[in-house]
Amino acid sequence: MPASFVAITWPPIPSLASARAAHELGRWLWLLLLVAVSACTQVQLIGDYDAVIDQGVTSVQKKAETYFGHLDSAPETPFSQSFYDDLDVDLKTLTTRAQATPKYGIVEQQLVELRNSVGSLRELDRITPRPVTKDAERRSPFTAGLATLEQQVRQILKLQLALKRGENGATAAK
Repeated sequence: MPASFVAITWPPIPSLASARAAHELGRWLWLLLLVAVSACTQVQLIGDYDAVIDQGVTSVQKKAETYFGHLDSAPETPFSQSFYDDLDVDLKTLTTRAQATPKYGIVEQQLVELRNSVGSLRELDRITPRPVTKDAERRSPFTAGLATLEQQVRQILKLQLALKRGENGATAAK
């Protein structure tokens, strides 16, 4: 009987099915690596805490409370353009700072809205006759405008405090 020869090659030549399986395994390993790397990465959606904006907005609130508190206790107090000019300068400065801070578009928008509210209060204050009178429920013409201003300040400060604490609302894991 003639002897048959079997050709042995090294390394073994893979079959087409095993080559496809190896390709699929490689794709899954890359996907697993991509998921592992991205799970460890944080994407920051907004800039960091800014103490100057925090303190500046608090100062604006304090000035407004002082002015309108005085107007409440002394209704004959005349309109004060210098008070509004001072607030406008403070808010313009804070807005410029927010514009210069990366990823601070939300804060910039909040400051613009606060400045618009102060402008509306200025116009209302300018046209309100003195002495300022209150209605039967002891509300002045400024009550609604002040409530809006207070809410806007509160929202800015809440965001700043969340950024200061590094809460997850300010950053998200990708």
